[in-house]
Amino acid sequence: MKLKVFDSPSAFLETNLEMLMENEALSNLPIGIAQKLKEKESYGAHTPFLASVIREGQLIMSALMTPPFPLNLYSRNTFNHEAATLIVDYLLANEISVSGVIGLKQTTEAFSEIWKARTEEKWEIAIQMRIYQLDRVKEFSRAEGKLILANETHVDLICDWLDAFEVAVGSEKKQATAKIAS
Repeated sequence: MKLKVFDSPSAFLETNLEMLMENEALSNLPIGIAQKLKEKESYGAHTPFLASVIREGQLIMSALMTPPFPLNLYSRNTFNHEAATLIVDYLLANEISVSGVIGLKQTTEAFSEIWKARTEEKWEIAIQMRIYQLDRVKEFSRAEGKLILANETHVDLICDWLDAFEVAVGSEKKQATAKIAS
């Protein structure tokens, strides 16, 4: 098993895009960042970290980081401890700081445990995010009427809709009303 570090976003995408596209809903963030990097070839003052772990010609894990933003990890199938260890060791050996990790919970937690074992730094989950994927569209009947441009008379209705959406996705914080009102 070996770690391949890329000098260019184009080379990273050439090697990783097919695997990342296998589950685009889970890997849309690293895909989008890499494509943006390819267009600009730079991302702020820091050099991006673009890497793959390959075993016997098979891509095992993809890693992308644009400091100071978190490391994005994507692993085909299940988490691979050896692959993550290669990434951790490279980052530490090259004194590359990691502000956080984004990926599947199992992957990020296992990566964080390897990091902790090497550095004795504690870690915690800052945000548990969700990814939603639309698989099909349910047929529906169109409402009567027409679209209009919203104005101040619609603020209460829009707040109710946004609050209901937050509850529907599990937020239950009802922050929309406060944000719009301020």
